[in-house]
Amino acid sequence: MPTFPERESGILAKMKSKGGNPELSEFKGPDSNFELFREGGLSYEKRKNGDKYFEENDAPVHLLGSEKGLLYQNGTLHISFELQTNGSVCQVTLGILNKTMLPLLNFSVQPLERLNMPALRFPQTLFVHLEPRGSKKLIVQCECTSPDNECPIIEFFYQHEELNRKLSLTLPVFLSTYGTPIEFNKNLFSQKWLQLESPAAETVNIFLPCSNFTAEDLETKITSMKFSVLHNIDINPNNIFCASVVFCKKLQISALLRLEPNYEGNKYRLTIRTSHPEATRILSRLIKIRFQLPNYLNKEI
Repeated sequence: MPTFPERESGILAKMKSKGGNPELSEFKGPDSNFELFREGGLSYEKRKNGDKYFEENDAPVHLLGSEKGLLYQNGTLHISFELQTNGSVCQVTLGILNKTMLPLLNFSVQPLERLNMPALRFPQTLFVHLEPRGSKKLIVQCECTSPDNECPIIEFFYQHEELNRKLSLTLPVFLSTYGTPIEFNKNLFSQKWLQLESPAAETVNIFLPCSNFTAEDLETKITSMKFSVLHNIDINPNNIFCASVVFCKKLQISALLRLEPNYEGNKYRLTIRTSHPEATRILSRLIKIRFQLPNYLNKEI
């Protein structure tokens, strides 16, 4: 594949002028042990003196493509998560561990009420107390009601050392979480690709990844975003074609992806076409972020 001309991408021009990644820019927070990175409305925090990553009321983009892992940790609580998705409903199982030698009392939980949140249900009775060094599970069911749903946020209230505490947790449930990989042969993919040909249905991005990837690395990252990898679609064996259906409560969104690697220049051209303009924009952003995050940021534990 020929080298991409830089004039095709404002992203590349910004990288050249800033000497870094313009989408993940650095900010200093009140605690100098943290760096805050942002991409659009998404952000994550990185502890400089260790490898513990967690969120403070923002989308946990480091967990993109992960179905289980560490969601939050402090001196009192260790909270892990596991996702199971069926159509437009994602069930989040939280494992909540009391790390202290004192009980945590008067537990309660509620969803944060604001626009563009998915519908949340708690299908089981919440435990009231958490014994010292004890652990409990909490199940949260999230239903996608619109492609522009934000990551759901739940709020915990509990008592520790006779003080009332509040913890807000952003669950790692993105639009891509509701996707289901689908298979197409060459003819069906070409037909669907042409059907989705319109300016509103397509986004094209040229970007630099966080490191050099092999073809196997690329396929692993894409399949973690709920896309199938289709073979024998293009005469160029380096190009990767993928398909998915994203389920919302009242609609299904067809999503097609073409990734054109330029291994010599370590650049990638990503084309997304979907049957919903907002889904096109969001999926394009999420998949680009997935390629620009190091693997250790969303390693499952």
